[in-house]
Amino acid sequence: MKLLLFGAGASIPFFKQPLTTTYITNEVMNKRIWETVLNEYWKISNEHIATPHQITKLIKTIKSNFYNSNFEDICEVLDKLALLNWPFDYEDKVVFKETIHSIIKCKVLKNGNKRNYYSYIIPFLYRCVILSIFLNAENNHSQTYKKMINKQMEFIKNYTKTDTKSSIVSLNYDDNLYQSIRKFFNTGFIEDEKFNNRNFFSVNEYFKANKTICFLHGNIRFWGYRFMNNTIESLSNRIQNIYNLKDEYTPYNSFSKSFNITLTTGRDKELTFNEHPYSAYYTKLAVDILDSEEIIIVGYSFNDEHINRLLKNFWSKNRIKRIIIVDKIEGLIDSNHPENLNGVIDKIEQVFSTSLNYDNKEEFDKVNTEGYGYLFPKILFYKNGYETFLNECDNVISCFDDSIYSNLY
Repeated sequence: MKLLLFGAGASIPFFKQPLTTTYITNEVMNKRIWETVLNEYWKISNEHIATPHQITKLIKTIKSNFYNSNFEDICEVLDKLALLNWPFDYEDKVVFKETIHSIIKCKVLKNGNKRNYYSYIIPFLYRCVILSIFLNAENNHSQTYKKMINKQMEFIKNYTKTDTKSSIVSLNYDDNLYQSIRKFFNTGFIEDEKFNNRNFFSVNEYFKANKTICFLHGNIRFWGYRFMNNTIESLSNRIQNIYNLKDEYTPYNSFSKSFNITLTTGRDKELTFNEHPYSAYYTKLAVDILDSEEIIIVGYSFNDEHINRLLKNFWSKNRIKRIIIVDKIEGLIDSNHPENLNGVIDKIEQVFSTSLNYDNKEEFDKVNTEGYGYLFPKILFYKNGYETFLNECDNVISCFDDSIYSNLY
């Protein structure tokens, strides 16, 4: 069995403006985007919540106080702040230590004041802001978008064609992978006669399929628990239906709330895994990693512990024969100065409890001259990015004697 895991770096070649973590983090502080989202919200609600200026000021304060934080870290703080204003019964209200710490540091929220405009709806709207960034990006594809979609499709088809079972895991919200695989990989969603274009998830359909794709962190085609296979719902319609979706999609326990609608973000993604389709996604992901002989990982930062733990545990079982990691590293990789190596190298060492092949100068030379080599035992590292990888994936996968699929191409 083969498994492919796609992180944010896999989406970069498809857009004129690469959807990097830094770019998204800057955009969630964009007052113009918040104005658009709040104007849509105020069409359905008279609730007096914070203005775009106040919200972006809060986000910027969080960003400045929490060193090196990104849009997911900001989301985590906003979620915790919202618990103070969630309409629990008073005696059930939970105040986390992290929330209090955030309030003290931010010095923007005046909790207890009658004019407290931080509504519990803001974390939902924050996710709408992120959604808006991705919807805008879908109208701003790179000039080579169609060519890239076809290249990606051919790569996946060729790589998986000889195996009875194959699995794709997408951590991205955008539409690129779905456009490439929609005709030959199963999402687990099936038609519902009552809801045109809003397919519902079938656990049975998903688990019995031989070739599957999961959107582990959500996707712009999601509508609550449903998947829109023909069109992508507008931001306006999503916001105007936010009350219905939030009630459907906020599993409650005595300690927390899930604010994830359509997109799963923040640092506490695992709450979402209690609900389908995410529960089925995560269960099958564990089974598929265990059954895989080879895994290709594209553009993944190794920052999600719920994925890292599966890779780490099953790697230690020695069932996986090889992992191919595709990333983008500018310049030469110098084995004599490991302190200057890219951060993803450190992450690989941590997750797989392995060390660089410092003594194997030949492999370092291969990486620097040809773009790929075994920097780690059983881990082939490709450094020239996903776009270039798609142009030479046949050679990368098949040219090594130890490739378990040397006769594939």
